[in-house]
Amino acid sequence: MLIDEKYCLITGPLQVSRFHNVTVGAQNRSFQKQWLNEFTRLAYSNIYNGAFCKWCVVFAPQTVSRSAKPPGSLVSGPHCNHKKAKDHYNNHQNCHYHKLCAAMFDNFV
Repeated sequence: MLIDEKYCLITGPLQVSRFHNVTVGAQNRSFQKQWLNEFTRLAYSNIYNGAFCKWCVVFAPQTVSRSAKPPGSLVSGPHCNHKKAKDHYNNHQNCHYHKLCAAMFDNFV
């Protein structure tokens, strides 16, 4: 990915007209627009119907633990389960590789 592409991805405006519903159990859930304000690193993809962490998509390493585990949802794929999504986003922002990506973002910008 080129430097200009990275910069546009992680700093560009988000234009989303609607969020898709996802069925979890017997309930329909959808991504909440206020989450974008609360978690400024989030981006929502209409193509993948889920959320991504902009910083980690651009800067995350291929593996994120000693067991060579690849990054999970928000990084290598969308986070689509909107039940307890805020808990997931909070856990993500506290993980080691996200903090590393945040530092890389600060250095990049």
